[in-house]
Amino acid sequence: MTQTDSQISFNYKQGWLAKTGSNNRGWRERYFILSDGKLSYYKSEKEDTALGYIDLKECFEVTRTTGRKGFGLDLQVPGRVYNLSLKSEEEQDDWITAINLSLDTARKLYGDPSPVGNDSLGSKKRFSGGSLLGRRKPRSDSINSLDQDMDSTSSIQSQYKDPVLNSLLEAEVDALRSKTSQLEHDLESAQTQRRQLQQRLDEKKVDYEDKLKHYGEEITILKNQVDSLEKTKSQLEAVNDSLCVQVQEKDELISTLEQQMTDEVRELDDEVRNLQEDLTRSKERQQDL
Repeated sequence: MTQTDSQISFNYKQGWLAKTGSNNRGWRERYFILSDGKLSYYKSEKEDTALGYIDLKECFEVTRTTGRKGFGLDLQVPGRVYNLSLKSEEEQDDWITAINLSLDTARKLYGDPSPVGNDSLGSKKRFSGGSLLGRRKPRSDSINSLDQDMDSTSSIQSQYKDPVLNSLLEAEVDALRSKTSQLEHDLESAQTQRRQLQQRLDEKKVDYEDKLKHYGEEITILKNQVDSLEKTKSQLEAVNDSLCVQVQEKDELISTLEQQMTDEVRELDDEVRNLQEDLTRSKERQQDL
């Protein structure tokens, strides 16, 4: 790269466009960012990880189309045509201008792209994101699916003898092998973390079981104490009832004694009165004599 080339910069643009999938031809809204010679697309503008990208240095044709609502464009790279759709003619013009400026920059830096694989692989075989192995498997798929992809790549290599295509396929195989190694490492790391978490879970389980046993014993002691208090309460209530009966009997006895004393005092008063009357009469008789 010359000093003049190093001073060349790529165009930048971002916004919402609709695109079709490599297998599913339905339109889906994606957030696109044109930067550093790549047109990356995201599920939303808040996402940090791109769903895929189009390397513009591999793009050899940009075509104005009707898209989904009358305004679209196609980007043709080796092995696939990306169908994009916009909402207005103004957006269509802006995006085509921005992409063409980035294409011009890429060609100044890297030269004209070669449409390798477009005719040899046929129009029925579409590839996503410039990948020659088709749609990438999700991270959650098994490692076996990567092995199947590598077997498929070997099969393609045996059918197509184009040296450039084979070089690209070999690079894809190396990438898949690296991805397989990384997945195996991630799997081993995940299994180690799972064992550690299981060990911690078992330790906490034993600790909780000991605590539950201790709490159960304390609850049993408290229940026994409550039963004992209930019995004591019953006994005290029985004693209280007995005392109440005794007090009532005492009150009745006192009342009876008071009545008897009142009657006896009345009788004594009567006797004293009678005696006084007898004494008076006796004195009167003596005087008469």
